[in-house]
Amino acid sequence: MDPTQPQSACDEQGCPVDGSRLPGGPARPRWSRLGHVTRCCIAPLLALFGAGGCHQYVTIHSKGAFEKTVLKNPRPVLVEFSKDGCAPCIAMNPILDQLARDYKGRASVVKYRHMSFTFIHTSFSITRKYGVYFVPTVILFVDGKEEKRWFSDFRLSTYRKALDKALSAREHASVSAVP
Repeated sequence: MDPTQPQSACDEQGCPVDGSRLPGGPARPRWSRLGHVTRCCIAPLLALFGAGGCHQYVTIHSKGAFEKTVLKNPRPVLVEFSKDGCAPCIAMNPILDQLARDYKGRASVVKYRHMSFTFIHTSFSITRKYGVYFVPTVILFVDGKEEKRWFSDFRLSTYRKALDKALSAREHASVSAVP
């Protein structure tokens, strides 16, 4: 492994969270003590409390943002309902990041914080409307309607297959609509 090459989206963007760069400064060696402490001790704590990191997906917290980002979006939207401090929800982050990178411009990937760290619902009406009682629950929305749902599925291929199917159906519908 070449320590001078970026290993993550954080490295490419110069994000100080993983300790590889200071803002506007030169890259630090990966083996530096500060980098090790940040990557091994501080970054997991930030992730536990829902902060830090450079994510490719969008995180929303409110009913208005949910309606705008998910229900009124013309593209397919993959939404993970999560709560702060949930270990399985944090484990979904790399999967969501990868999907957001792979489908950028074609589909949206969103994390909806349905419960805060203090177990207060951010919008109970949304979780009730979609029957989200366990986290992480992932729902694929197409044209504002629920298309498919998963509970605690950590396979990237599952989500890729569903997104590809939704995108091909949209492309097929748009081609057949042209005279």
